[in-house]
Amino acid sequence: MEENKNLQHVQVPNGMGHNNLEPKDQLIYMVIKSHDNPNQECWPSLQILSKESGASINTIRDSIKRLKNAGYIKTELVGRKTRYTFDPYKKFEPFSPEFIKNKNLSFTTKSYLVASQQYMYKDVEGVGKIGLSNRNLSQEINMPESTIRRCNAELVSKDYLTILKNEKKDLQTGCFTDTKIMKLKQLGQAVIWTLCDHEEQIRQNTQDISKLAERLNQQEQLIQKLLNENTELKKAQTKNNTEYKF
Repeated sequence: MEENKNLQHVQVPNGMGHNNLEPKDQLIYMVIKSHDNPNQECWPSLQILSKESGASINTIRDSIKRLKNAGYIKTELVGRKTRYTFDPYKKFEPFSPEFIKNKNLSFTTKSYLVASQQYMYKDVEGVGKIGLSNRNLSQEINMPESTIRRCNAELVSKDYLTILKNEKKDLQTGCFTDTKIMKLKQLGQAVIWTLCDHEEQIRQNTQDISKLAERLNQQEQLIQKLLNENTELKKAQTKNNTEYKF
């Protein structure tokens, strides 16, 4: 039960920034999808979405319109309620309930994290490293550089981000580059590595089951071979006994 709880997450598709969607649209998508039920639909009101995301109702309406136009969600008015469904996707980033409910982040900074997580290297458990310059990251996630700098400053002040200066210079600006190290575990995003471990365990179990099935098949073939040999031996014995009587 505890393991299932640790695996709970909301999936946000990769590449949304390349479809003219802003980070705030991705955050609104995440909050809507956090209400998804087993029928792959949900019915949250605009008031609930505003309370959970920290965005105004007008901002939410605008994001929903862009998400619909980009083909990520569909809406249907059923009575006085809105039904949301989600279009399929292949690659995604997971976000935990703990992260979604984190009230220690501003709306804009949480949006920035949702949009930029796919560009983080996560080879070290607990942290995500961004090697992209603010200029390049701005182009990828569709957020102004000035806003990225403000978000970084908020994250540094709250001890969620460490910025390391590199010796290499950016070819376009001539400025020294940096590496942004996000403390994802402190942000409630340990689910990233929990899911990786879970998938690795499934892969290992699948391999073990495959090997076991192969061994069982070999044993069945050996048993069948022994049965066939035993049948042939009995036939030979019967033939010999018959010949002996004559």
